[in-house]
Amino acid sequence: MNILEILRKKRDGKILSEKEMKFFIDSVSHKTIPDYQISAFLMAVFFQGLNFNETSLMTKYMVESGVKVDLSDIKLPSCDKHSTGGVGDKISIPLAPIVSCFDIAVGMMSGRGLGHTGGTLDKLESIPGFNVNLSLEEFKEQIRALGVSMIGQTEQIAVADKYLYALRDATCTIESIPLITASIMSKKIAEGTKNLIIDLKVGSGAFMKDLDSARKLGEYLIEVGKINDINTRCVLTNMNYPIGKMIGNSLEIIESLELLKGNITEGDFYNLTVYLAAQMISITLKQDFNKSCKMVQNMIISGKPLKKFEQLVRWQNGNVDSIYDYNLLPSASIKRDITLKMLSQHQSGYISNMDAFLCGNAANYLGAGRFKKEDSIDHGAGIVINHKIGEFVNLEDSIFTLYTNNENSISIAIDCLKKAIEISESKPLLDELILENM
Repeated sequence: MNILEILRKKRDGKILSEKEMKFFIDSVSHKTIPDYQISAFLMAVFFQGLNFNETSLMTKYMVESGVKVDLSDIKLPSCDKHSTGGVGDKISIPLAPIVSCFDIAVGMMSGRGLGHTGGTLDKLESIPGFNVNLSLEEFKEQIRALGVSMIGQTEQIAVADKYLYALRDATCTIESIPLITASIMSKKIAEGTKNLIIDLKVGSGAFMKDLDSARKLGEYLIEVGKINDINTRCVLTNMNYPIGKMIGNSLEIIESLELLKGNITEGDFYNLTVYLAAQMISITLKQDFNKSCKMVQNMIISGKPLKKFEQLVRWQNGNVDSIYDYNLLPSASIKRDITLKMLSQHQSGYISNMDAFLCGNAANYLGAGRFKKEDSIDHGAGIVINHKIGEFVNLEDSIFTLYTNNENSISIAIDCLKKAIEISESKPLLDELILENM
């Protein structure tokens, strides 16, 4: 068996056997084939797809390319949450400490930014000293002690996925249902969780642009979870516009801390955090969802999740003082207010659209994200959204504040934002945040 046979077969839309899938994943994990052949496979899958059996086999061998974490000796029930990627999506940051306050073990293995979307690891690393590279033993020890740990995919977990994940970003093959399924579920199976909530983003800023494709992805994720004894629930959420008011790594840490401090009590960021936390509690403790929502709101008010996050940061060698002094977080040397007039708008009105994809790209140009896997991140770069969809704005109002350390990036970012925003004379009807539960 050789890789060219497999590439040719998938290029022509044929179904791969179990032996062929195992051969490919083994070749990736053992680095016996070059990047360009792996990239060719990814592109073939992007266009020709994988059926459910192929996807399940790919997931299986990606799990077997590394080790599986055994959480059976931890007395607490376990639950994790995964987002398929969005713009301004910092939900995991406050979510993990909130849910762990309900005696639920939350062991999150997160990823880095993909395309126009941000990554939880990049955000956490905005906290000076924060170590996301714990060993599996340290990961388990922390869950046992604190009930929560947030780390990156270790060298031992789903080895093949770590390599494929970076190449998908660099080859524009992110938006593939089989590849997304295998990537997400291989990590979740390997990390040992028994309950899983997936925040499945839908819209311009998501990898799934429409409900039909999102539903198909949801079906794949739930079925792969079922085969592997993971109780999986998918929540389809709106990603046509950015979540919250901040895009960028240290900016999103600040916004997350403001929620944990009780200073954000409304809006899409708060509402989605409460909703997903309640889903995690409901599925794990098998209790009423509405009751769980109220419990989450009260828990935030109690201040316990903030203290839990403080413990998390301290345990993972982060600077705890930065939780209370934002000047200790990475910052940008250039700050630029962008008015409605600067966005080539000629009249006051209501913001009727703020395209998440274009906003995410603008933040990337400022330095907040990657265009290829080798790119470094500027943790201080990003965008503050001063006015959201549905708000009335005048021509001299600052719609966005840009943060960057690269003066040349500002004009490119503004060009993106010009296309992202639309103004109307009448107040628009706001889209639903929660689209569907699966």
